Amino acid sequence: MQQKSGAMLGGTLIVMAWTGIYFSRHPRSVPNEVPNYDNDINGTYSYEAEEYVDPINQARRETVKEMMKHAWGNYVRHAWGKNELRPVSKRGHSASIFGAMPLGATILDGLDTLYVMGLDTEFKQARDWVANELDLAAMTSDVSVFEVNIRFVGGLLACFALTGDVIFRDKAQQIADKLLPAFDTPTGIPNALVNFKTGNSKNYYWASGGSSILSEFGTLHLEMAYLSDVTGNPIYRNKVDHIRKVLQELEKPNGLYPNYLNPKTGKWGQR
Repeated sequence: MQQKSGAMLGGTLIVMAWTGIYFSRHPRSVPNEVPNYDNDINGTYSYEAEEYVDPINQARRETVKEMMKHAWGNYVRHAWGKNELRPVSKRGHSASIFGAMPLGATILDGLDTLYVMGLDTEFKQARDWVANELDLAAMTSDVSVFEVNIRFVGGLLACFALTGDVIFRDKAQQIADKLLPAFDTPTGIPNALVNFKTGNSKNYYWASGGSSILSEFGTLHLEMAYLSDVTGNPIYRNKVDHIRKVLQELEKPNGLYPNYLNPKTGKWGQR
């Protein structure tokens, strides 16, 4: 619940920030120009329309930024390098989904938010940590493929798309390579957990007789496909395209997808 709340808060902050940015520029009318995406691979973006200044929305945007600075500042002071901050006890916490190891999940998950909000000092601090302190060798326990993909790989690729800074792309690729052994199953459907040190993977014991969870392995496509696009290595896209192929060919009971799929047998688990 705590992690879901954190994810929801992060998503809310991003939406609020983008809303403030947009409506501070275009409060009453549709822009005359269409957004110009110069280079999707490097993530460059330009807007040719006239900029507007709306003092009310500008104030709202600054308030949201102050909220982010408050949250980020407390994380830096009390939990830097840990996965999460426990705000009441003011202590760092490293959840089991990341192998109970301090891997800086908040840093990786918040990079793009810092950049979008224009918090340059905080963003540089986070970028330097990624470049100098993100240590894949420290990842020696079982981690969630789903969580590492959306927060680590996704967070880093989002920053690469926004900045073109190759350190983010390269780190994302290194982490994604550590996830690939999870796909080594009879069906190609990945297991939920993988050990970065040994390459061994497994599923949660409680998940319908050791099945993979559809809502996890079914949402790896965005990051993996984009990683293939920006690295030129097709392996990541191939892995997730195969998932789509398997799902497409399976019979859907009552036209619906069950919650679980056994990666060994290719049969649906609990519905």
